[in-house]
Amino acid sequence: MKKAGGTFVIRTFTPTKTTIPAIDLALEVIGRLYTKGIDEKLLASAKNYVKGQFPPRFETPAQLASLLTTMFTYGLNDSYINDFQAKVDALNVDSVKRIIQTYFPKDHFQLVLIGKTAEYREAAKKYGEVSEKQIETPGY
Repeated sequence: MKKAGGTFVIRTFTPTKTTIPAIDLALEVIGRLYTKGIDEKLLASAKNYVKGQFPPRFETPAQLASLLTTMFTYGLNDSYINDFQAKVDALNVDSVKRIIQTYFPKDHFQLVLIGKTAEYREAAKKYGEVSEKQIETPGY
């Protein structure tokens, strides 16, 4: 959660030789969200996943403290926890489409690639301007 907007992140750990295909696939999936959206079957699967992941995120004292801090920071009351599953269940294909249009970036991505850049530097240029930093560089 971010109080004033945030970052949309996709992470993957892939061998160097599949770096560019992995980026292409991620961009293709995001593009499909805009062109086709999601269907009821995928939505049901996503709802089950999200609802199943919610409780285990708050099992330890440290996790619970983090939850309470988040709730305080964003002015959330106990309905944030108590109504979570009902709010997820209330989502439908149309509401998800609005969420996608509002919160998922369609373009203007910034890619951060870490690895053997010599092996994919030229191919990465198809996404836009490429700048490199060495991990040993101060301020990296």
